Amino acid sequence: MTTVRWMVLSLAALVAFAASAASPGDRVVRLDGQAVAADVSSIDAQGVVKAGDGTYDLQQLRKITRPVEADRLPMRVFRIYLRDGGVIVARKVQVADGSVVFDWSLGKAQRWPIGSVRAVLLVPLSADESGRLKPEAAFAEALDNPGEAADALFVMRDDGIRVVRGALESLGAEQARFVWNQRSRTIARDKLYGLTLATANGAPDLAGQVRVHLRGGSTVWGAVQGFDGATLKLKRDDGVALDIAWDRVMRLDVRSRYMMHLSDMQPLRIDYGDPFPLMVWPMQRDALVMSHTGRPITLGGRTFDKGLGVRSDTRVSYAIAGKYDRFAATVGFDDYHGRQLGEGEFRVTGDGKLLFRKKLTAEDAPLDISVDVTDVRKLELYLDPLGDATGDSAAWADARLIRDVK
Repeated sequence: MTTVRWMVLSLAALVAFAASAASPGDRVVRLDGQAVAADVSSIDAQGVVKAGDGTYDLQQLRKITRPVEADRLPMRVFRIYLRDGGVIVARKVQVADGSVVFDWSLGKAQRWPIGSVRAVLLVPLSADESGRLKPEAAFAEALDNPGEAADALFVMRDDGIRVVRGALESLGAEQARFVWNQRSRTIARDKLYGLTLATANGAPDLAGQVRVHLRGGSTVWGAVQGFDGATLKLKRDDGVALDIAWDRVMRLDVRSRYMMHLSDMQPLRIDYGDPFPLMVWPMQRDALVMSHTGRPITLGGRTFDKGLGVRSDTRVSYAIAGKYDRFAATVGFDDYHGRQLGEGEFRVTGDGKLLFRKKLTAEDAPLDISVDVTDVRKLELYLDPLGDATGDSAAWADARLIRDVK
């Protein structure tokens, strides 16, 4: 009897193990937010994704996630911030002859055009309580405000960081050469916090591309040229071609031609109406407002990885050039700060015309909205506090613009 029982239990364990081993690890997330568990077997040059028994148009997806864990990074790494928003985590980095040369998790001695680079960080970063890496304030501000006509060195001094503007000539293993006040000067590399490069030409158009999150901490944008089950092939706007082993890929975020998240766009302007200037809390992209800790947006127990965290009396506008058909979002007061406090009216305006309005309190369930923005060129979001804005912490969660498939 004991032997039979042991055999039954062993067979059950074997069946359970086989089922878990056979279960798909990849998840394909559609534009409507619905996820399908299915291992991706191929992607062709036309963007047809084969996953499990189904096929999907890459441009009809938000992302593909994979059961792959990040590598443990060494203490001494450098970060190369790219103009398209990608970040390379490098073990070595130098700049010479119009190129940035670096080693990273995909191989050594990579050489990319210097025009692809927005900035280089040369010291370790600290992390906030949510694990998000935060550069020093002056460097972070420079990253958030592109458009500078000159290069800049961020020089570490006893009293803080000094910013020197001019033109970078080279960055070597021991020193950098920099033109300042019309003279070429040399500075020891270990005195540099980092550098930013002139970005007067703006960021490239990423519509139709994917952002690949790699185990080594890097994220890179590119157009998918194909995937054969083993290797993902990308072609970047700067001409760099990448062959990426699939087991190095953690996630693919799709910048669909049919959808754009507002948190991935640069606002035309943001206005804060708080009557107490010292209490102004800036809008946060893909995070809660009022904390600066990078906590994800949470409304009614639902967590969102995209969206705009705002205080009441915050007005933000975007130029959308009549390219989209609908604006969609989930609106409400966040769980972390709400504590059953907060009241306001969410408003959506297009070219000065009111398109949507809804009064909510912190006690109300979050509301999914879809607003017609056909031919709208300027979109404006506003949360009217309806009185006292103190303590009102809300969000336009998963705020996105949608172009209907014709």
